[in-house]
Amino acid sequence: MVQFKPEVTLQTIASVNTTIGAELLHSYVNVPNLVLVRVSPDRLAAAITEFIGRSEVLYVHPDYELELYHPINDPDFSKQWGLQNLGQLVNSNDGLRQADVRAQQAWDEWDGTGNAVRIAVIDIGVDYTHPDLCKQVNAQGHCADGNIWKNPNETPGDADSNGCPGICGFDDDGDGQTDELPPTPWPTGTKGSGMTMRMGISTIYTGTIFTTTTRTPNLR
Repeated sequence: MVQFKPEVTLQTIASVNTTIGAELLHSYVNVPNLVLVRVSPDRLAAAITEFIGRSEVLYVHPDYELELYHPINDPDFSKQWGLQNLGQLVNSNDGLRQADVRAQQAWDEWDGTGNAVRIAVIDIGVDYTHPDLCKQVNAQGHCADGNIWKNPNETPGDADSNGCPGICGFDDDGDGQTDELPPTPWPTGTKGSGMTMRMGISTIYTGTIFTTTTRTPNLR
């Protein structure tokens, strides 16, 4: 961006731009004689010096672009090559740059606010107390606040304050399952042995999908 002195004519501005090899991109109506010009990247430093040296010019500076971005606050994000692969070393293996799901680009399009997306993961179980899935674990070791779906037919809350949803030992929603610990979301009419699995690939990709980790916008 180049600010020419008020008395400089448009013809003189055009002549100076031509001499320096700058292409006029835009003139600002509200700021007389302020123009946006373009030079080749390899000529940028020299062009700035030449503009500064002209008696017709008040000041000149590059036109910087600013954009919002969301830095990741997950301390282990660099290990998750499937989300962003920069060719980093993970578990003693060299990564393949850009062999990932472009997670950051997706997050730039949608950050999880607004209408929720429901995703079902069919596998052998997950560690639902993992910090990627659960924000708070209660005294009984159950997830009190997390991102895993809970059975809406089960009586909410802990009616007798002993760690069970609803009333302990009672099938609140009549699905044949008693004490469905949140989140142990067996839908009505189904049975299962539980969903806790401390280690396994299920926890990894479920944590990726439903992560409680947030990002805050910043300028760059």
